[in-house]
Amino acid sequence: MGLFSFFHEFHESDKLKNNWFKKTFQILKSYNTIKKNNLLDEKEYLLKYPDIKKLNPIIHYIYFGHDEGRYTNNTLNIKKFLSSNENFLNSGLNPLVYVALYENNNMMTPSFDSLNLTLEGNDDFLFLINDSNNEIKQHFDDLYPNNFNPKVFKDNFSFKTFFFNEMNIKYYFFIFPDKSLVCKKKLPFDFNNTYRIYDQINDLFPDFIDSLDEEDYFKHDTHISYKGGEKLALNF
Repeated sequence: MGLFSFFHEFHESDKLKNNWFKKTFQILKSYNTIKKNNLLDEKEYLLKYPDIKKLNPIIHYIYFGHDEGRYTNNTLNIKKFLSSNENFLNSGLNPLVYVALYENNNMMTPSFDSLNLTLEGNDDFLFLINDSNNEIKQHFDDLYPNNFNPKVFKDNFSFKTFFFNEMNIKYYFFIFPDKSLVCKKKLPFDFNNTYRIYDQINDLFPDFIDSLDEEDYFKHDTHISYKGGEKLALNF
């Protein structure tokens, strides 16, 4: 069932009979934005709800899924993010449609899907993009679904520390800040907030972000420089 055939079959329903053209335009616009920015994890949605496996997951969520209490991890994050937004609460729209129509430019980093790992920033600075760690989205996208579990991490760290101590082996673990955090003024887009997984485990490790600056990262590479590495070694 295609997008337009779905509209044709359902346009006489109660949900669309008033202001049909306006609502259809809103649905089309929100569908494209949701699809482009992966606001709904389609695979997760279909795996969670196999009864709709033959339907378009985005269309189903827009029309029925939210009202039926269906969700993915990302839709829960978006709903939580909007929970104090009065405009959203008074809109009568489901969270994904609201974000797609009114908030996507304020809450999400731009889409750089066409780029292959490298993003050119200001003053010729290069940044890692579309990497397996999603560095840019992880740190600057308000809607990024962060699945990091600090309890699991801490339990694992405690076990490793105990294991190596029992073997009389010194075990060291430290975290160095991503280039996009230290050199964020060189990013080619505006952002509202900065997010760090480190903040969830900052009781375990020192924070090196204030010890580094733009000169401690390679300008034309996405990694820390030898100078920056030396600083970290001395601090550690």
